[in-house]
Amino acid sequence: MLATQVRQKDSVFYFVSYPTEDLLARVRFISRFYAEEGQIAPAAVEAEDDVAQFISKIERTDSAFQRDLSRAKVAAIKNFYETAVSQPPIPGTVLLFTPERLGFESIGKFDNVSHLVDLYERVSWSAPDKKLAAHVVGKLYVEGDSPLRYRINRLGGRSQQQKWILQAELFNEIHRWVAADWKKLKKQGTPRALSNKLYEVVRDFLKAAEKTWGDAWGSANYQITRPVTIKAMLRVCADLAHVDAEPVDGRQKRWERKLAAWGREARAFRTDGFYERFPAKGQVERVARIHRELGRIAGIAGVGRKERAGEE
Repeated sequence: MLATQVRQKDSVFYFVSYPTEDLLARVRFISRFYAEEGQIAPAAVEAEDDVAQFISKIERTDSAFQRDLSRAKVAAIKNFYETAVSQPPIPGTVLLFTPERLGFESIGKFDNVSHLVDLYERVSWSAPDKKLAAHVVGKLYVEGDSPLRYRINRLGGRSQQQKWILQAELFNEIHRWVAADWKKLKKQGTPRALSNKLYEVVRDFLKAAEKTWGDAWGSANYQITRPVTIKAMLRVCADLAHVDAEPVDGRQKRWERKLAAWGREARAFRTDGFYERFPAKGQVERVARIHRELGRIAGIAGVGRKERAGEE
C-alpha cells in the first residue's frame, strides 16, 4: 500500500488511500451521533484496549475538541445525504489509531521537508526572475535586520494578530518589480549577488518607512502594515530605487528624509474609515490608488515599465 509518512515533533502520521471494504473490516466507530431520533450509544470498550479507552474518554467531554460541535451543520450534512440523488459523496478523512508499530519502507528518495509546501521549493525550478523574487522573500522572512521578519505568513492562513502579509502576496509584488526590471537586473551580477542587493534595497526602504510612520507602524488602529498598504509601499520602493538606489552608504537616512511626509499624513491611514478614504472596486485597484497617493505625498514619481526596462 502506498502511503506518505509525515513527522511532526514526536509523532508520525501516514496519509493513505484505503479501500472502504478493507477499512470497515478493521475498525469500529466510537463516535457521537446527533439527530431528532436521539443519540446512538457507542459500542462497548474493552478494558485492555488502551486506544479505545483513550478515544472514549475524549468523546465524553466537549473540551477535548478543537471546536464546539455545530448541530446546524450536522443537520445540513444529514439533509444533503438524504436528498442527494446523483451528487457524489463528500470525501472525508478518517483518523485511525493503533498500538501497533507500523512498518514503512520508502520506495525512493523523497526529501519531504514538511507536509506544507514552501514557496521557495515551489519556484526553485522556475524562471530566473521568479527564483530571484523567491530568494528576496525568503530573506525578508528570516534575516535578523528585516522589518518583515516573522511577519510573513508562510502557511496560507491569515493570523492577523501576528502576521502582516501572505507569502504569496509578497512574492507576487516582488516578482512584479523584478519582472519589470529584469532586462537590467540580469546584467548586474550573479543570482546570489542580485538577491542580496535587492533585499538590501527593500530592507532599507522598509526601515525608513517604519521610522517615518512611527507608532502607526504595526498598530491595529492603522492600515499601514496590512497587505494592501505594504504592496503599495513596495511599488513606491521600486519607483524610488529606480532613481535613488545609489550610493548605498547613507541610503536609509536619505530615504527617511524622503518619506518624512508620510508620518504627517498617518491619520489618513487610520483603520476607521480607511476603505471610504480609498474607495475601489477591489484590492488591485486599491493598491494602485494607495501607491499613487503615497508617491504624491512623498514627491516620488511613478516609473513606467518601459522606463524601468531602459527602453526608449
